Amino acid sequence: MSSPAPPAERPGSRIYRPWLLRLVYDLVVLRLSCRMVWGCPEKRLVREYREHIGDVHLDIGPGPGTLLVKARPRPGAVLHLLDLNPEPLRMSEQRLAAFTVHTYHADALAPWPLEDASVGSVGLSLVVHTLPGKDIAAKAHVLDEAARVAVPGGRVFGSTVVSSGEGLRMAWPARRLSDAYNRAGIFDNRGDDADDLRRELEVRFTDVRFRVHGTVAVWSARTPA
Repeated sequence: MSSPAPPAERPGSRIYRPWLLRLVYDLVVLRLSCRMVWGCPEKRLVREYREHIGDVHLDIGPGPGTLLVKARPRPGAVLHLLDLNPEPLRMSEQRLAAFTVHTYHADALAPWPLEDASVGSVGLSLVVHTLPGKDIAAKAHVLDEAARVAVPGGRVFGSTVVSSGEGLRMAWPARRLSDAYNRAGIFDNRGDDADDLRRELEVRFTDVRFRVHGTVAVWSARTPA
């Protein structure tokens, strides 16, 4: 099931064409960049999915669906996928054909086309740093929407490349690549601070667990019961 087309894609989503998703994303983004540049290996992200994914799950910006595939949702799980670019939605839906999948071609910074309290978990992995906004507060709409669509006590978890904050360890390669991605419009995270993200989570959720691995903030939280 698909929703109507949203406004024009942004550079950060437009780059994910079929050939890149098939041949490049898993190797370059998840295996090499996450471990060697950002300092947060793919297995750490997969662990978050395996621990927190619910039987009815919403994933924002699923890429080619790799993290969901490796999370091994239980048989019969219902997966909702939302992305500004239709290509990741198509590929993820194909790779997750064993499950019931609903796709939404929509903007994460607009109201999400899901009902209140309709999913058990929401994943925001490697998404926030691609969204336009001068700082975390300007992007906090995604946290508001996650809190709205998750059931009371539901899990909201994710990860994002940050540019400052306590615990940040940004080596020269990470700084250079982040600057290049920001100039190209792939990232928009120059003002993204890990401490700001923690505060935005804590005002909306309970049981917030937050840690910075290299340059990547990884978190999980629960919606208030």
